Amino acid sequence: MTKWILVSTAGAVALCGLVACSGEGQKYEIPKKLCDAPVDNNLLKPLLPDGRKVETLKEFSKVSPPHQFCDVMVDGDIDLSTEGIWQKSGFTAKDAAKQTLVFNTRSTQHGTFEVWDTGAITVFDCKTEKWNTPRYSLRSRYSLRVYAPRTEENLGDQIERFLTVYAKEYRKTLHCQP
Repeated sequence: MTKWILVSTAGAVALCGLVACSGEGQKYEIPKKLCDAPVDNNLLKPLLPDGRKVETLKEFSKVSPPHQFCDVMVDGDIDLSTEGIWQKSGFTAKDAAKQTLVFNTRSTQHGTFEVWDTGAITVFDCKTEKWNTPRYSLRSRYSLRVYAPRTEENLGDQIERFLTVYAKEYRKTLHCQP
């Protein structure tokens, strides 16, 4: 009996190695910050795939005012991406979705979010002297998009939950006036 259990266990382990059993797990530490803003690990973890190595990358565009991009890469592939853009006063989440060519969205949280299968976008007020120009008035808005470019899963609701909390922390990094 003991020999049969030992052989069965060894066979299952060998078979699992040949067919790449699922459940490899996340063998990396979940990032604590994304674009200098703290993240809730419990909300970020379900958005990332199994893998061994995670990296985060923060970049700015060369336009003025700059767009800010943050990517989370697992094993070298971008699995979660954010894009922050300064917008004109009166700009809405629906406007932001159209601007980024995302269609078939649904409006949530009284129109402050647009959600689709692989992402979500929100827009919030952010008055700042830094971008006080005729094009971007003191009453500026900021759009923040989070999306999962490589997934086939419907993560929209999970991304919305993540973005709801993350946008509040991200806004603090912009030094918005009260």
